[in-house]
Amino acid sequence: MQLSYNPVAVIEDLRSLGRVALYRRNVWTEGIAERLEKIGVSITGFIEDGEVPAGPLVLSDPNWFDDLKHLLDGGKASRDLYVLPVDQGYVWGYWEGMERVFSTSDRVLPGDAVLAAFEQTEFKPSKIPAFGPQIQRFPDAPQAITQLLAGLSDGASRQLLKLLLFGSHEQIASYYAKNLIGKMQYFDRLHLAPGQTILNGGVFEGFELPFFIAHALGQAEVFCFDPEGFDNLSAYASNCVAQSQCCIEVRKALHSTCGDVFFLDSQGQFDGRSVNNPRIPEERRKSFEAVSIDDFVQQEELTKVDIIKLDIEGGEPDALDGAIKTLVDKRPQLALSVYHYPDHLWSMPLALMDLLDDYSFYLGHYAPACVETIFYAIPHEVERARR
Repeated sequence: MQLSYNPVAVIEDLRSLGRVALYRRNVWTEGIAERLEKIGVSITGFIEDGEVPAGPLVLSDPNWFDDLKHLLDGGKASRDLYVLPVDQGYVWGYWEGMERVFSTSDRVLPGDAVLAAFEQTEFKPSKIPAFGPQIQRFPDAPQAITQLLAGLSDGASRQLLKLLLFGSHEQIASYYAKNLIGKMQYFDRLHLAPGQTILNGGVFEGFELPFFIAHALGQAEVFCFDPEGFDNLSAYASNCVAQSQCCIEVRKALHSTCGDVFFLDSQGQFDGRSVNNPRIPEERRKSFEAVSIDDFVQQEELTKVDIIKLDIEGGEPDALDGAIKTLVDKRPQLALSVYHYPDHLWSMPLALMDLLDDYSFYLGHYAPACVETIFYAIPHEVERARR
């Protein structure tokens, strides 16, 4: 069944509607309502089963997928349906962020106030090292950064790179606050559509999965690679996965080759850059089965790969080494975490710029400190098709 509606990734996309109703009333929809009101959107009410109001209706409840099918079957005009699949907790950019960054309206607090607000949470920007001071450890960094600046495809990305490298904590926090309601990690640049094949490296709580499901209209193949599979999914993500049935669990680590690998186990967190490091004591090793992207694509006989997203705790370069054929032959869109180690900020983008012809390259940042920095590579033909 081809679903037809309006998937959105950020509440800014709903501002122009002016007035909306929300489907169901619970902690999710009430949270979205509060944030919509902060940007000047009036809430006309909360709609329960059987009611089909005129005008825009926003679905954000964990059962949005089944509710959507029910509404469409009941004759609700698809042009009036909007899905904003934002989970609680892990996506603190909406929940913690909008509570602490915004004042009583859509005016954001200054950078120093944003920092002070987040110091009161488990996420403490002051404890996260900035990129700038760390580049002194890498003699080739100045030349590499110059090359990266020349290779990025727009001024916003170039300005962001300079900010991350040379800006103050307050300036970085201010950038985050100003972009909070208008940009969502991974979905800032990726172009999603029904029928896509997506390789999703790194799952954990799976906040991205409801967005993949919504923006691909529930008609995608999303292969989810994680040694722990779906074990850590949030209740919201788990519900969306179960209802849509388009996410495939692959309980393997992504690596340059197939076979068993081990990582440093640091209190349940696995350091992706530590793979097969012989200096790791036996008692701190955690072993998993690994697969390369090229081998997986061949094994599954995938005729296309539309998107690759990687957030695998520093193991991204190894995964890319095992994906060269797929990158060249299938020309996927890429969204890669480049913040786990300082040199990843330039080494991975430069390697891809050398490898990939006729691509545009962008940088995005989604936190009040130097984490959650994403490098995007988008084929020109994808961008042309979207114009």
